[in-house]
Amino acid sequence: MPKGIKPLAYVLAVGDDAWSLDLIKRKKRIEAGYLVITYASRQISALDTSYIAEGRDIGNVVVQRHTPKGLVDAVHDLTFVFVFHAFKKCGTIHKLVLKRLSLAGDLMILAAWRTISATYDRNVLDQHGSKPYLRGGE
Repeated sequence: MPKGIKPLAYVLAVGDDAWSLDLIKRKKRIEAGYLVITYASRQISALDTSYIAEGRDIGNVVVQRHTPKGLVDAVHDLTFVFVFHAFKKCGTIHKLVLKRLSLAGDLMILAAWRTISATYDRNVLDQHGSKPYLRGGE
């Protein structure tokens, strides 16, 4: 499993990339290449509890692509980290990282972008399947 993110955390997956729902909620809008990801609150998860009305607010995410004709809806999946990792072992998870800094004796929390590899601390084969390499510490 990737480090620094819980297996049951939600991620939005598009191809080999995934963005944590926490990051999307914080940013409200993310532009990544030709993708535009936007977030609005007030959508309840049907997977958290046996009674849907008691589920947590996971919000609504819209994913669109830039095209010559403007923005169009893009295929995506809202899933759990462990599911993304199971099918995209070499995929990348973009997540929100909270760092504590000491400034004049007070602790401050700074939200920062960090991209982590979903394949930390494991040897994987390169694209040609010949030599192993380590994708860690990115």
